[in-house]
Parts: sequence; structure tokens; C-alpha cells
Amino acid sequence: MDVKDFVVIIILFIFADLLFYVVVMKGLMVKSIRGKSHADEVRDQPAREDGPAFSAQLRHHDPEPRLSAVSSLHGNLAHALQDSALIMRRELGHLDLEDVRFIAPRDLMVGEPARLELALAQNIVSPITRALNQAAPAKVTTLKIGAHLTALLSGDGFRITPLAASEQGLAAPEAQWAWEVVPLKAGRRALALDLDLSLKIPSSEETLHFAWPECSVQVEPNAYFVLKSFLQRHWKGSLASAGLLAAGLYLWLRG
Repeated sequence: MDVKDFVVIIILFIFADLLFYVVVMKGLMVKSIRGKSHADEVRDQPAREDGPAFSAQLRHHDPEPRLSAVSSLHGNLAHALQDSALIMRRELGHLDLEDVRFIAPRDLMVGEPARLELALAQNIVSPITRALNQAAPAKVTTLKIGAHLTALLSGDGFRITPLAASEQGLAAPEAQWAWEVVPLKAGRRALALDLDLSLKIPSSEETLHFAWPECSVQVEPNAYFVLKSFLQRHWKGSLASAGLLAAGLYLWLRG
């Protein structure tokens, strides 16, 4: 083996090593050192110092004092439950989503995961339950409501993974949701958050939808992520091109 052959082998080895490192090893090394995937790492991150990205209050406003009983609720249980469903629909009109806020995350970059949280304060369960039971005769039953809220985060140009259950009960005065958000495209992007409230009693189930105002974020480009994604999607073509380039280089050096 002469000097030219030795040089060609070294060049080809360096070229193959760089390609292997970019496509495979960097991701494996990062996970090995951290011992966690990106989703696991984001899930364990503490809450943002400046508060959650999304925050709001779901409030029940009682326009007038309640009566201890309603004269229309007399008779059997079926009739009382039917009237309770009407009361439930009336109470939906007293609900408002207030203090809706969005704090745009800083330093969003293509391919880098970020944790976004929603913090919701609410006071709706007690007043609606009280309204139902003040209207129902004590001898009939004591009604309890099931209150659940589903929060869905979406956005074009993002990969979004829930880090908490999308549907949560509202028994506690505060509820929280979290998502891992991985930007896939650079530039000014929009996120959308949809809230669906479900209120259930034995005779009825009512739903209410709240659409969050559009949230705009700035995503910075990431050349490494773009290159890695391209090589992962087109690894066969890249390998063939690298082989042709290596063969051409070898023939050129040999000549």
C-alpha cells in the first residue's frame, strides 16, 4: 500500500465517521449522558420562573340571590331531574373565562423541546352544585355534578406531546396542564389552545367551548437539526451520494 492509498483510506474514514456522528451518535450520546429522552427531561423540568405560558380563571357569576326552593320542582324524581337539567343549562350562562394571559416562551429554536404549561383557577363546582340542590326538594336527592375540562394545544410547524392528561376533573380550585413543544419550522408561528368544559348530572350533560386568543411565538432556525432531519429522511440517498463522492475522490487521488 503506497502513501496515496493510505491518505484515501484516512479521508474516507474521517468522512464516514463525521456522517455517522451527525446522524446517529450525537443523539445517542446526549441520551446516554442525560439518561433521559427529551420528553422525560422536559417533564421533570421545574415550572418557569416567570409563570406558566398560559393562565386564566374560569369564574361563575351569580346575578341574583338563590331561593331556598323553587316552586316548579314538585313531583317525582324524574320530573325533578328534568328541571335540574334546565337549571344546569341556565348556569352555563353564568360562566366566563377571565384574565386570559399568554407569556411567549423565550429562546424557542427549531428541534429543541420546550415545556409549556396552562394554569387554570376556577370556582364553578360549588355554586352550580348549590344552585341545583337549593332548587331540588330535600326529600328527592342531593345532586352532585361532574365537572371536567379538556385542554388541547395545537400549532402548525410544531410537534406537541401532552405531559399530563388532556382531560382533568375540576374538584380542586386549581388545575394544571403541560406539553412538550418541539418547533419544526423557523419564523413567526401561531399556537392554538382549545378548552372544552363538560358538566354532567344524572339526567344531562352540557358542554361549553372556550377558544383561546391566537398566540404568536418566534422560532429561531437550527441548522444542525435541519441537516440531521434531512439525513434521517434521506439516509439511503445520502449514503449513495457519499459512496459516489468517495469513489470519485479515490479515483482522482489514484490518478
